[in-house]
Amino acid sequence: MGGGDFSPCTNIFSDRPLLSIIVPVYNTEKFLEKCIKSIIEQTYNNIELILIDDGSTDQSGKICEIYQQQDERIKLLQIENQGQANARNTGIANSNGEYITFIDSDDYIGTHTTIEDNMQILINNNEIEILQYPTYLVNKHTKKKLYTPCEQFIQGNEAITKCWFTGTDEINYCIWNKIYKSSMIIDLTFPKKVIFEDIFFCSNLIKRTNNVYISSQGSYCHYENTQSITRTEENAQQLKIDSIYAKTYLLNNLPDYSSIETKKIDYFLKILRNYLEIYSIKNKKLQASKTIIYSNVPKFRHCIDYMRIYKNKYSMQLVLMKILGLHIYSLLYITILRSKKCVKS
Repeated sequence: MGGGDFSPCTNIFSDRPLLSIIVPVYNTEKFLEKCIKSIIEQTYNNIELILIDDGSTDQSGKICEIYQQQDERIKLLQIENQGQANARNTGIANSNGEYITFIDSDDYIGTHTTIEDNMQILINNNEIEILQYPTYLVNKHTKKKLYTPCEQFIQGNEAITKCWFTGTDEINYCIWNKIYKSSMIIDLTFPKKVIFEDIFFCSNLIKRTNNVYISSQGSYCHYENTQSITRTEENAQQLKIDSIYAKTYLLNNLPDYSSIETKKIDYFLKILRNYLEIYSIKNKKLQASKTIIYSNVPKFRHCIDYMRIYKNKYSMQLVLMKILGLHIYSLLYITILRSKKCVKS
């Protein structure tokens, strides 16, 4: 374990900004060594690697201890299991870097120069608050592009909000393919006991961000785990509830820009449809989502703009909702859903 002639411990670049790399660890013994090695073998040397062992029951903790003994830049925090959100929060609280990045312990950095290349961009452009770099989806057999938008500098909160809030445009909701100025996130926390904690975190981050750089340098390799909590069938219902909960939180906290109103309506309609499909489940998060949905019904003038742009079946649903009112529209939508299920059965 460890092995090789690569010796990253001599810090010859201490005059360059310190980067804190936060890695929550929980029962990932099969992947952890590759993750750690991809970090400590980076050509950018001025890092602190913060490993948070979140009460692992396999050999993950032992692997962390071995690497900590080999590299003075590694800080190991061993805590009781409270989930990834708490582990990330612990990492932020114990970080010292001018910049911070996150890596999941079953993922890895794709090239030895990824951090070097992207930190150089940040050093040369101090106004950049967040840098996002390319992401690849990997498994045992394949590696394919996941997020690789064109290199660009996005400036101004309105432009950033427009490119970020749907999570499908230039900026995504992944926490781990970005480098942040620590001043941007040091006072933020990930919410506990929700699946989509990244969306909550980014919802609060969007409002304060004015300079984002989309880099084409290096790669983050995200392991496709088909057994993860977000993929198992038994968690499908909770997954839907938490997705709606996170997206309604985002919707409710978006800055009020006229340039994103039509996108917000499209986003609202998708959330509404998802909510109505599972509305009957008794759940506190779902009830909180309902309150936010009902308080965010789009204004009529924005609906007109939406219908001019999106000439599809959702435009007709929006017309019905405005004519009937959200409550009656919801009852009608639910009735139609039930009749379709009866026909199928």
